[in-house]
Amino acid sequence: MHGATLVARWTLGGSLALFAGLAAVAEPPVPLRSVPVLSAPVLPAARSALALPLRITIGPARPPPGTADRASPGETVSPVLSPATPPVVAQRGAPLRPVARGPWRPPALWDPLPEGRDWTQTALEAMAETSPGLPDLLPADIGDWCPGYPRASKAWRAAFWIATISALARRESNHDPQAVGGGGAWHGLLQIAPATARGHGCEADTPAELADGRANLACAVRIMTHAVARDGVVAAGGGGLAADWGPMSREAPREAIRQWVRDQPYCEVQTAVATALRPLARPGAASIRLAAR
Repeated sequence: MHGATLVARWTLGGSLALFAGLAAVAEPPVPLRSVPVLSAPVLPAARSALALPLRITIGPARPPPGTADRASPGETVSPVLSPATPPVVAQRGAPLRPVARGPWRPPALWDPLPEGRDWTQTALEAMAETSPGLPDLLPADIGDWCPGYPRASKAWRAAFWIATISALARRESNHDPQAVGGGGAWHGLLQIAPATARGHGCEADTPAELADGRANLACAVRIMTHAVARDGVVAAGGGGLAADWGPMSREAPREAIRQWVRDQPYCEVQTAVATALRPLARPGAASIRLAAR
């Protein structure tokens, strides 16, 4: 066999007991060399360990330096293998940066529709092309519609108008860009009359052009901006949006639109963030430090 196995076990009395275990026989037995006596003092920590086995494997004795060529017959001298260090595996194929998010789009009532995202984007672009745009205006009755609007960012102000337009479009056309009302007088998502479109300089000013959802929305944003800037209100007193859209002039549909918009998170009043970088000292802390001196 390549070697015998000695098992050392600390006993409860503090002495060291050695006993031999036989390994599986694979070759003719080789005489064991002398085993050095463990003369190191027993540490208190080791003495306190109860029945902890210590396994010592003794193989054929290594020849003295320079006598490797004179090994006894049957003896083999093998190098001691150190535990292999697991290789460091680098992750491959992972992106160096997270994927950038797309532009934020405020929620709207037409979101479930396939065209909803395009309609929102069109309305946002129409607001940005007008100066001042709807988000730049501060209507006198805005507190009834969106309490957080005065202190909101421009993006959140735009979100208020997107919500209002999408809610009004549901009342006017049920989000059908091909809708025609008033005996053929009003057309599209926001039911705009061709004469009204021409009066505000809209690019879409025919029934066929106003039947395109994006063109209709761009024209509606233009009309709304003129009305709110002129009257200084969202819909109070029959002004603002109420001057051109019937649902805004009638109490029941106007209140339904207002309540839904008002409940959106961007219409909540945002509390101020504390500017102190260090917590306030506890009462009496200064007097305690002085007394300690």
